[in-house]
Amino acid sequence: MDVSFAMEFAEKETLRRRSDEQLRELAARHEAILSEVPDIIMEVDANKAYTWANPAGLEFFGPDVIGKEAAYYFEGEQDTYARVQPCSTARATFFAWRAGSGARTDSAGCWPGGAGP
Repeated sequence: MDVSFAMEFAEKETLRRRSDEQLRELAARHEAILSEVPDIIMEVDANKAYTWANPAGLEFFGPDVIGKEAAYYFEGEQDTYARVQPCSTARATFFAWRAGSGARTDSAGCWPGGAGP
């Protein structure tokens, strides 16, 4: 085996492991921050189905929210889908919030990759 190849492989492997560890630390930090936000933060997929919720979102909507379409929780007629602009990213976060002790029926955010109405 060529020694220079082995050294290059070891160096790249070390960098990859370091990058993986940094990514795990960043993800853990973001998860900790999002877990403490009192507002509801939800992530949706291209089908407008919830794929992730912070603890406030799970508490408000219930643990079975994941997989349900956002419109399932709309009250009455709403133009939410028409007001929300498509995002240019593959994944996007959809924000909903509550004011005081009551739920607001409006929401803001963006749908992934032009998956709007």
